[in-house]
Amino acid sequence: MFSFTRTPAPTTFAVVSRLVSWFPGTTGPSTLGSGNSHKQEAMIVEMSNLTDLIDEQLTLAGQGETSGRSARTLHGGRDNALRQTVVVMLAGHSLDEHESPGEATLLVLAGSVRINTPGGQNDAGEGDFVVLPAERHSVDALEDTAFLLTVIKPVGHGYKA
Repeated sequence: MFSFTRTPAPTTFAVVSRLVSWFPGTTGPSTLGSGNSHKQEAMIVEMSNLTDLIDEQLTLAGQGETSGRSARTLHGGRDNALRQTVVVMLAGHSLDEHESPGEATLLVLAGSVRINTPGGQNDAGEGDFVVLPAERHSVDALEDTAFLLTVIKPVGHGYKA
């Protein structure tokens, strides 16, 4: 089982300062919406602590009839084009072969996985970013693992535009 080192959550000012860097012509929170030509405002709508979420999902994955895995959607859902989900799998458990509902990536947050496709196998460990194949594939946890799964569904697949 893995554990994460907890770091203090950044202050709102620090988070907004980092967001501001995305908007050219701004120098900090005080310049947002202050008449600059971009008139963009950074707004923190939702924030999640992945360390706490992974700890919670690890506990759930080890309980009852969970097949050794647990997941929680952080953003989006069935009605959205973009969906981001934290998935936790205990060592030796798998996501059975399936097709991706759209373009998908997997970012290994902790542990390691094996991605199986008709063309072969690839292992990914902590920090690895994987573009998942558009073909059928399965995922095996080589050890207790947490990953961020991001899926973007193609236009016309039932999400709200």
